[in-house]
Formats: sequence, C-alpha cells, structure tokens
Amino acid sequence: MPDDAPDDAPDDAAEDLRPSYRRAYEATLRVARDLLGKRFRLVKLARNAYGKALDEENAMSAVKRDLLTLVRLMRAWAKRDYQKVSRKTVLAIVGAVIYFVSPIDAIPDFIPVAGLADDVAVIAAVVRAVRGDLDRFRAWEKEQGAASVIEDPVGRDVPSDDALPSGDGAPPSTDS
Repeated sequence: MPDDAPDDAPDDAAEDLRPSYRRAYEATLRVARDLLGKRFRLVKLARNAYGKALDEENAMSAVKRDLLTLVRLMRAWAKRDYQKVSRKTVLAIVGAVIYFVSPIDAIPDFIPVAGLADDVAVIAAVVRAVRGDLDRFRAWEKEQGAASVIEDPVGRDVPSDDALPSGDGAPPSTDS
C-alpha cells in the first residue's frame, strides 16, 4: 500500500484504550510523526524495543509475537526494504513502539507487573488496528525467506515469528 493510501485502521487503536492510556499513546504519536523522517532513529528504536521485549519476557508473552513483528516491519520500512504499508500505519506502529520503549507512560514501567499492563494494552490495540498489514508483512517475510531467520539487532537469540504466541489469542499463522 503506498504512503498516500487511505488507511483508517490505526486511528481505531486509541479508541480501544482507557482514557489515561489513550492520552499517553496520543502523546507518543506526536513523537512518532517526527521520527518518521529519521529512519536511522527508527532502526535504533527497533533495537531498543527488541532488547526490552526480551528483557520483559514474562509480562510480554501475550503480545511478544506481534510486538516483534511490529518492530521488524518498522525496521524494514525504515531501511526501505518493505514499503507496502501506509504512512498512517507506520505512524501507529512507531507510536506503539515508542510507548513500549519509554519507561514513563500511563503506568511507569518500574512498577512490578502493572507497569507493563498499559504497554501490553497499547500494543494489543495497535495490533488489532493494523492486523491486515501485519499479516501481509509476515507473508512478505516468508516470500523473502526471512521469517525463520530473524536478524538479531541486540546480540540475543530471537525466536522465529511462528514460535511465539499471537497477542490476540489466535494461533500463529500457518500460511504457505
């Protein structure tokens, strides 16, 4: 999908959130708009998100598969390897990743368990809003042969997308 294609789904992400989460997520969208033109910073943000997702293994297990896909899509878009997604979708994804990486949000991340609840809620809302784009990106990755071998930007083992549970309770895709 080209950058100028209409895509209303990402706006729906904020509607699913509690008001305090929504305000914090909308603030990250303002930062995300600035970052869209700074592709190197997007790649750096992707690296930070991978690191945090792997550090917070237990709390993030429900949305890990989708979060890592969001990060890979953002990184591929920043590197211009994958451009079949609207700018609006990328904005929603970058906003969610910023929200996730930032330690200060609706519930600060240093608060055990609850600190990641808002991160999970924001990620899940964005994933629901851009599900079709994520599925198309995963199919593109498989076509490229990239789905089973994920480039590890932080020097850790990153499980393949198919080995992780989906954040919406759906089983991993078995598309060929």
